[in-house]
Amino acid sequence: MSNDTCKTCLNGWSGKDCGIPLHPNHVTVTERHEPCYIVQATIVNHEIDMLKLKIENSLPYTDEFIVIEGDKTFALEPKIFYLKDHEKELSSLVKLRQHRVHIKTKNKYSWDVQNEMRLGNTTLHNLYKDIPLNSLVIFTDQDEIVRPEVLHFLKYYNCSPYPTGVEWDTFLFGFFFFDSFVIRPSSFGTIFKSPLDIRHQPKTWTIPKGGWHCRWCFTIEDIQMKLKSSPYVDLPRIADNPEKMKSNVIYEHIINGKWFLGKKRIPRIEPQDIPMNTPIYMRSYDWWIKHPPNKTA
Repeated sequence: MSNDTCKTCLNGWSGKDCGIPLHPNHVTVTERHEPCYIVQATIVNHEIDMLKLKIENSLPYTDEFIVIEGDKTFALEPKIFYLKDHEKELSSLVKLRQHRVHIKTKNKYSWDVQNEMRLGNTTLHNLYKDIPLNSLVIFTDQDEIVRPEVLHFLKYYNCSPYPTGVEWDTFLFGFFFFDSFVIRPSSFGTIFKSPLDIRHQPKTWTIPKGGWHCRWCFTIEDIQMKLKSSPYVDLPRIADNPEKMKSNVIYEHIINGKWFLGKKRIPRIEPQDIPMNTPIYMRSYDWWIKHPPNKTA
């Protein structure tokens, strides 16, 4: 662990390395004798840029990534395994395991596809016997990124009771709009649980401002693909409205920070307030401004 090299701790954080987050009074925090082995698991549809950003942000604290990818979308449409073409690049960053799921369900009007992608009752220990038994598993959606400071805390500190996740600061369209909406799903567990079990486990406590949830932080084409891949049971389904799927309509939403449904507008934040290094999205955003889609697109 580092010595006292931190000049200013994050708001509410403490400790000799500024490594302990704000936590309830009943939580006991102690230093680990050995660093915790951290496994991150996530589901990917086609969002490789976001996956790369997620991996880069997790270094050097995450020991390996398990990337779950299905042969069908959540809408039960056949798809290719996008990760295959990026395996070499991503494996150069972190130990990478690809777990391919061949979807068996036939009912596109249910949550069965998501449950299959979250491995149902199959634990990670059943799949990978070489993962250390005392590992911490962090299961998050593709658009959820845990702060490096939180990963540092989880790697070098133990606590009782253990947190079940973080509070996500929510952003929209490339981290350029900040939403006050905070979510607190369960994300932390052991290898003796499946990602589905981790998501549904009872909550203990969550680390405040522990990560970033960036909704629809993709290019226009990737947003369209994501919408087409969305489950039929998640209503109202935007992909069923041809007008809302037009490139110029999505462009207007992105430029103005406007949500797809309703009239809610999310406030813009200045570049210096963007919480992390997002060069991919900065370039994409500049390109959108200078090259708006054709009105008929």
